Amino acid sequence: MSNQITKPFLQKLASGKASKREIELFNEWLATFDPEEYAAFLDDYQKIFQAYTWNEEPNEELWNKIENKIKLHEVPTRLLKHKRKKYWVSAAAVLLVLAISAYFLSEISNKSHTSLIAVHNQPVNNIVPGTNKAILKLEDGSSIVLEDASDEKIVQQSDLLVTRTKDGHLIYEVTASDKNKFAVTYNTIETPRGGEYQVTLPDGTKVWLNASSSLRFPTAFTGKERRVELTGEGYFEVAKNKDLPFIVSTGREIVQVLGTHFNISSYKDEKYSRTTLLEGQVKISLPNKDNKTEIASRILTPGQQSVVHSEKMEVIAIDAQEAVAWKNGEFMFNNEDIESVMRKIARWYDVEVIYPATLKNKYIWGSVSRFQDISEVLKIIELTGSVHFKVEGRRVYMN
Repeated sequence: MSNQITKPFLQKLASGKASKREIELFNEWLATFDPEEYAAFLDDYQKIFQAYTWNEEPNEELWNKIENKIKLHEVPTRLLKHKRKKYWVSAAAVLLVLAISAYFLSEISNKSHTSLIAVHNQPVNNIVPGTNKAILKLEDGSSIVLEDASDEKIVQQSDLLVTRTKDGHLIYEVTASDKNKFAVTYNTIETPRGGEYQVTLPDGTKVWLNASSSLRFPTAFTGKERRVELTGEGYFEVAKNKDLPFIVSTGREIVQVLGTHFNISSYKDEKYSRTTLLEGQVKISLPNKDNKTEIASRILTPGQQSVVHSEKMEVIAIDAQEAVAWKNGEFMFNNEDIESVMRKIARWYDVEVIYPATLKNKYIWGSVSRFQDISEVLKIIELTGSVHFKVEGRRVYMN
């Protein structure tokens, strides 16, 4: 992935084909790193760069050309190795880091990885990212708008306390002395487009909801299981209780755990439903139409992801951190098709994306903060060189 962007980009700089604007943009990115950041990045990615198989050893002449094109003297000298070859690797690794960190993204056509750098100067409207906001729906039909403004007691009864914190967190606490006699009702928390929220369920399980998602759950867990219903995307840190298995139903699959960390993405506008395990063990089952018996089931171990589509399931190995990047404030794309990328952006920024008539075989990799305005995110995607955007109101036009 990242290995394949490095040499073409360096050669473009060395050959003089990079435009003045591209070089200026590169130098601006390079200048944003402090010495500590350089050190951390080089430690992480130098091995990746060194693993790249060059067709030929970089020679002195090529290096000198590159050195003349970019301000490598801005790299702290203590981070550059004393040997020429090591010097090449360290400086080039900075380029690689910039690529991986989404200062430029790679667009792949027909699954053939190419490096395209371009700058589209079309001004983009300033649409801010999503925030902590949701709606809590109670069983009596009433709704409570959840914002991140202040601490507040949402529900206070003799046997139940629901508190909203200022940082976008809803906490359920059953105060009844005998939970088995507690009158259980069902609540639903819904995040709109452009919203996310965290809820701590009555058993202590923590759930983070992504944009355009909902979670239906009981106000207390009684009986033989802890069952909730999810639409959209949620990250779960399940409180351990060996006597009460925790079950998540999405309509496409059933996820059963005792205590673990996992992510489920099951949007209705996506072809696939994906469950990714970070810690512990989960069982994924495909229910039949009556939702009572299972068609198939698999056990996931950490680093595995189940992919469900049309009553079929596949288990693959992935970098689990990619699946939870959204929870950690990032968009992370790993050779992801542009339509899937734009659906994520549409949900988070609450915009409508208008696609061109022909949009095939375009894939994106890289990462960028979810807390930047949409203009910054779109500029980064435009660096693929073949996709440009125009924003009118809350519509994003691709061309």
